Amino acid sequence: MNKQALKPNRMLIASAVNFIYGGAELAVSQMEGSHALLSAGVHETSDGFAHGIKGVTENLQKDLHDRRIRRLRVVVRSMICASALLVGVSAAEELRQDRAETLGPTAVLVALGGVAVHGGVAAMLYTKREENGLYSDAFRHAGADALSSFIAVGGTYLAARGYADADPAAAIAGASVTIALNLPWRIHDQHGH
Repeated sequence: MNKQALKPNRMLIASAVNFIYGGAELAVSQMEGSHALLSAGVHETSDGFAHGIKGVTENLQKDLHDRRIRRLRVVVRSMICASALLVGVSAAEELRQDRAETLGPTAVLVALGGVAVHGGVAAMLYTKREENGLYSDAFRHAGADALSSFIAVGGTYLAARGYADADPAAAIAGASVTIALNLPWRIHDQHGH
């Protein structure tokens, strides 16, 4: 039996970074009570799945649009959209019931770190975006991760300054970005085009 080992590639590195930092954002969101960080963490861990699928696909030299891989991508994107929708609904409910609370500086610092980390991932993927459609798509998603963290920075900063409703409002905006970028029918027939 010929087993192919996974070789480290930029896509798998991006996947690991997204899982680790997205997981940190999810943990801090629960400790601090931040919906904005929860939204960013959901977005970034979801892109960790997407980058992982692309990295494995690249290593196995499979077509990203192979029927089985395409189905897996649709399932993953559907789960991502459902998670983001739940975060958005939860944040909207918090706004409706006027339960938002002010946040401490930890949430702001973690969100700022997300902008730097995901900006770095985007820079790493940028250099290969023209030679491989997988990287072009991943570069756009890494940029969206940085945007998601930037939205969380605004929400957590304003919530730390006393404008508690800014955090759930930023979560709704971040969830909207996640849903827009991960709609299952956005899986194209060409690599990243």
